[in-house]
Amino acid sequence: MNWQALSNIRKEIGFLSCCLFTAFCTRAWAQDIPPRIEVGLHLTAVNEAGLGEKPLGGGGGITYRLSRYLAVDAEANRYPIGGGAANFPVTQALFGARAGIRVGNIGLFGKVRPGFGAYDTTLYQPGIGTKANLDVGGVLEFYSVRHFGARLDFGDTIIFFGNNPIGSPVGMKILGTRNQVQGSFGVFLHF
Repeated sequence: MNWQALSNIRKEIGFLSCCLFTAFCTRAWAQDIPPRIEVGLHLTAVNEAGLGEKPLGGGGGITYRLSRYLAVDAEANRYPIGGGAANFPVTQALFGARAGIRVGNIGLFGKVRPGFGAYDTTLYQPGIGTKANLDVGGVLEFYSVRHFGARLDFGDTIIFFGNNPIGSPVGMKILGTRNQVQGSFGVFLHF
């Protein structure tokens, strides 16, 4: 065997080794990166203490991961659901940021999401209208290897009602700015 043929074989083995090494390292590294998109459904409840209600709601959300620690989060909710009664039915939309860490099958995040709540016309109020919301809180997520996950959200939803009187079952009230505890449980697909 001549030296030229041996040199070519060494080059080919070296090239093949580099390709295999890159493929295995890329695959192992890619498994460490969380999925970019989450889409899910959830049940949610809010303590509307100022209005004297605690309606059960439902909704959906989508999350897009910008980096390992930061994502944008959008959510829409409807209160009440399932034939429930509420004196102040509302549709809520929130959009904002979530930041945190994911360790193994668990993720822990903080969230800040401004949005709005559009209240329906009711017996007590011909139109509360649309009010600004700010949702601040935390998210705990559990991931499976099969693209499914579960999510727990807890937070303080700040609603800016303003200084106009609002009729309620207990009389007229000026609500101003209200902090309301809101929590939800949901499932999602991540890919």
